[in-house]
Amino acid sequence: MLKASEVTRDLTAARVARALRRHVGRGKEYGYAEFAEVTEQDQRTVEAHCRAESAPHLFVWLRYAAVLPPVFAADLLEIVGLTGLHDAETGEAHPASLLVNVCGMSAMLSRHMADGRQDHRERAEAEPAMRELRAMLDAYLGDGCPRDVPVRGVAR
Repeated sequence: MLKASEVTRDLTAARVARALRRHVGRGKEYGYAEFAEVTEQDQRTVEAHCRAESAPHLFVWLRYAAVLPPVFAADLLEIVGLTGLHDAETGEAHPASLLVNVCGMSAMLSRHMADGRQDHRERAEAEPAMRELRAMLDAYLGDGCPRDVPVRGVAR
């Protein structure tokens, strides 16, 4: 957790940009134009936020958080010690919330596959949950993942 004097406009802009770039941009969950439309922002403003050229006002950031997965908000709130994925004291990734999502995803997929296949409605239900799980896994493996736990396919 940072002291109030350490929370700067540049730090905020950089953290918002990093969190936005996980979900917004070419080949991502939202293109710039689509994201600007759903958040009712100018596309140039969204692109500036993605490049850390400026930090969004609180109401704009809340619009972004309303559209994106919860890990987007968690990434910025962790600056002030409000964490879900990371322990506030040690800064290490906290696996409890990740485990809850993995178990939920497993239960959902089991329900969907009970008849031996997954139809289009079940797929539509699973896709947002899979995106959220992917974002949580990226956050968990990206910073603070215990180094003594071998993870296949992840460079250390």
